[in-house]
Amino acid sequence: MVDLSVIRHDGGGTQYTFLEAVHNNTALIMNRKWIEDVDPKYRDFKEGYNCYAVSNGQELAEIINNSKNIDTTQIVYNTKKLIDRHIKVDWSVV
Repeated sequence: MVDLSVIRHDGGGTQYTFLEAVHNNTALIMNRKWIEDVDPKYRDFKEGYNCYAVSNGQELAEIINNSKNIDTTQIVYNTKKLIDRHIKVDWSVV
């Protein structure tokens, strides 16, 4: 899933499109500003760990052109950890 938008202070660092992609076992390719413009202690997305990040069209083209050689299994697995904290909640104590 590719989403290159950048909306400052929107969604606490995520967007619905990101969550939908994660829920559907899809790797994220996002604008690098989602990673760089966030205080490290609040940074959920880590390039190469749970997402891919690009700064321009050339970088996006490189990822797409090399997609046959990229195994996204671990990226998707690591990204799912982000939504686990929202799914695995004991709502009876909230």
